[in-house]
Amino acid sequence: MQGVMPFPKQDKLRILLDSASIENSPTSPATEKLVTYKDSSLFSFLLSDASHAISSDLEAIQVIKDESDNITSIRAPSSTGYSLIRFPFSQNTLAERSDIFDNLPPSSDDIRRATLCSVLEILTRQEEVDMMVTTDAPILDNRAWFQTANKCSIVTVEEALEIVDIFAKRKGAYFLSSQKDVGSSWYWYWCSFRSKIPYYNVTLGNLDALASRFTRVLMALDEMTVHYYSGANNDTMEYTMYHFVYLLALICGIFDTLAIETRGRLSISFSGDNIPSRTSLNKKAGDKFLKALKEASPPGPDLWSHIDNYQNFIRIIYELRELDNK
Repeated sequence: MQGVMPFPKQDKLRILLDSASIENSPTSPATEKLVTYKDSSLFSFLLSDASHAISSDLEAIQVIKDESDNITSIRAPSSTGYSLIRFPFSQNTLAERSDIFDNLPPSSDDIRRATLCSVLEILTRQEEVDMMVTTDAPILDNRAWFQTANKCSIVTVEEALEIVDIFAKRKGAYFLSSQKDVGSSWYWYWCSFRSKIPYYNVTLGNLDALASRFTRVLMALDEMTVHYYSGANNDTMEYTMYHFVYLLALICGIFDTLAIETRGRLSISFSGDNIPSRTSLNKKAGDKFLKALKEASPPGPDLWSHIDNYQNFIRIIYELRELDNK
C-alpha cells in the first residue's frame, strides 16, 4: 500500500469518497460493504460530489466558485456543523498539477482529478479528512506523487476495507459485518480461521494445536498492520519485528504439526524417527521423513505434489526463523 498516512489521533476515521469514480465503476461487494460502515460511530464518510450520491444519507463537500469559475473555498460538514475552508490554488496551478497525468493539453477529466486531489490536500491539512477512496485508475497510478508532495492518503476500496478493519480493532471493535461488532477478539479470530479453513473439525491433539497457532498467526498479522499504520519510529519498528518473529515461529509450528499429523495418519517410519525434530517439512532437518512421505503418499489427490509445490515457501520460512536465532 503506497504511502498511507498514520492513523489519526482522534477516535473517528474520516473518509472522503470519490463518488464520481465509485458511481461510474461496476458495483462490487467491496464497495457496498465499505459504505455500510457509515452507521458506525468509528467512521464518518463524505462524498466528493453531491451529484453522484452513492448513498442517499451521506453528505457531500461543496466547492464554492466565483463569477470567473475559480474555486474560492470548500464547504465541508464537520462535527460542529460546517467548515468553510479557503482554497488557495488557481486554475493555472490546477492545470499544472494535471500534467502528472501525461495528457497534453490536459483534458477536463485531468483537471477534475487534479482539483479533487488538491481538495483532498486542503481537507487533510485542516484535519477534516484522513484519506480518500477512489476507483479512478489515473489517480491511483499517480497517487505516490500526490501523497508524497501533499501528505495525504489515497486508497482503493479494498485497501480502505483493510484500514477500516484494523482501525476498528485498534479501538476494540471486531466486526463480523458492518452491523455486527462481536466485541471479542478471540471469537473474531476464531471465525476468521474457520472461514479460511472450512473443513476443520473441532478436535484435540495435533489439529487443535494447528487451530490455536493459525488464529495467532492472524492476530500477529493484524498487530504488524496496526504498527504499520501507527507511523514510522523506533518503537513501531521494534514492535513490528517482535510480531514478525512470533509469526515465523507460529508458521513453523503449523508446518511441524502438519508433519506430525501426516506421519501418524500414514504410519510413516524412517531412520531416526525417534528424534522428534526429524519429523519436519523442513528439508534440512526432515530429509528422511520427506523421502518416506513421498513413498507413502496415497493415490488420488497427490499429497506429495502439493507439499513439493510449496517447498520454496516452506524453506524460506524456516530459513528466516534460523536467521533470527543466530
